Amino acid sequence: MSDVMLHGVLNIPPELWSGDALDEMQRHDRYVQASELIQSLQQQCDALQAESKVKSEEIERCTNINYRLHLENLELQADNTMLHETFKDASLTYWSSGGFGNQDCDMGRITINLPIIQAKELMEAISLKESNDG
Repeated sequence: MSDVMLHGVLNIPPELWSGDALDEMQRHDRYVQASELIQSLQQQCDALQAESKVKSEEIERCTNINYRLHLENLELQADNTMLHETFKDASLTYWSSGGFGNQDCDMGRITINLPIIQAKELMEAISLKESNDG
């Protein structure tokens, strides 16, 4: 029976019922049909709510991942900006005397133009390397 017909039968007022056995049997069949339909719709509703919960949790997880990636990206941008600002005036030039033997490898000249703080740190590093090599 269609849903329209089912609603029609279920909504017949009691004064229109014939009261015979056939009428009672048909109404009982419609009550059972309506009950099964309600149960089926409730199961569909429960399944959709469970699916919605899973998708909401997935959206929340993705949102959290996206937020963390956004923060990491901002940190990387800040680091990049800081490095760019720190070394924007730096230049590196290297001259070598050439040669292919080990005796010629350490002959050369390095010129680095850095701000004072970075130049001091670089000089300390070069000094430390020379003392370790010597």
